[in-house]
Amino acid sequence: MQRCFVPPRVLNRLTVGSDNLVRRFRQLFHEREDRFELGMIHGVDVALVDPVSFRRSGVDVDAQRTAVQRRTSLLGTSPTSWSSILLMFGSQKPIIGVIHLPPLPGYDNSPGIDAIVDKALTDLRALESGPVDGVLVENENDQPHRVAAASETTAAMTRVTRELVNAAQSCCVGVEILLNDPEASLAVALAAGAAFIRTDYFVDPMERPEHGGAMHIDPEGLMAYRRKIRADEILVLADIQVKYARMLEQRSLSDSAELARRHGADAIVVTGTVTGEPPRVEEVQEAKSSASDVPVLIGSGVDPSNARALLDASDGAIVGTSLKTGDRIDSAQVRKLLDERRLCR
Repeated sequence: MQRCFVPPRVLNRLTVGSDNLVRRFRQLFHEREDRFELGMIHGVDVALVDPVSFRRSGVDVDAQRTAVQRRTSLLGTSPTSWSSILLMFGSQKPIIGVIHLPPLPGYDNSPGIDAIVDKALTDLRALESGPVDGVLVENENDQPHRVAAASETTAAMTRVTRELVNAAQSCCVGVEILLNDPEASLAVALAAGAAFIRTDYFVDPMERPEHGGAMHIDPEGLMAYRRKIRADEILVLADIQVKYARMLEQRSLSDSAELARRHGADAIVVTGTVTGEPPRVEEVQEAKSSASDVPVLIGSGVDPSNARALLDASDGAIVGTSLKTGDRIDSAQVRKLLDERRLCR
């Protein structure tokens, strides 16, 4: 039997090997149970299905077969970063929508944790109406940002992220605690059941004078911490030469991408210089030239007017500002962006 991956969102978050999952596959593919195999790769629930049956589900068979072809075996080993992204998001060019939370407890203008959860769940429903492939929750409105997470920030982010994980129907959930505490993000992701984190600072020495100067950079320490807490299945989406910060050591985007790849980033994120500004296509291409099999995502400035050009040059995007009307995610904007992705190469 020729086989290909079914992405996790098709599994609908059911347990591998359960009777419910078997019934789910019978409904999806109208086939006998021996037409598919169940397993786990890199901590991700997957299934291997006859492509003829798989095609009936409307999922891109060729994209999933690409992931299979990158492996020397189908089950029991960790995939490449690119296969990890395919498995997690179920898309060749994933769109990850960003949920910007109101100020968290500890800030004077916080509306309180229940109101924050309600706002996050409302944004999740709007994003899933697209549907996007993933959501990233950030404490964007904790102003001024703390460089390292306070205890109440970690607690609140864990509560909100867990609520999103439980409520998500068609996408996976990730988390980033701003400004520069990727270990806290990993700890929250592990406790809440999230699938990935983003970190703005990974391999590039950079400074933010308004936040005390040089940012702490320790990619080896971050990956060691991920192993220590047994969170290897949580992907790390790492920015290079991130917006708003100034490089302390000049290097090319290509060199930064190579360093991020060597230090184990599961995806590399390229941004413009500020929120809402995209990187140039040439910058994305430069990063991809050294990224090898690690996907390169765009981390700022993607909107319906530039989506096709930027997505053609990249492997996906993290999108926040352009999906909002006011401070809320606008489902019409989400659908407009996804319509543009469907026209990409």
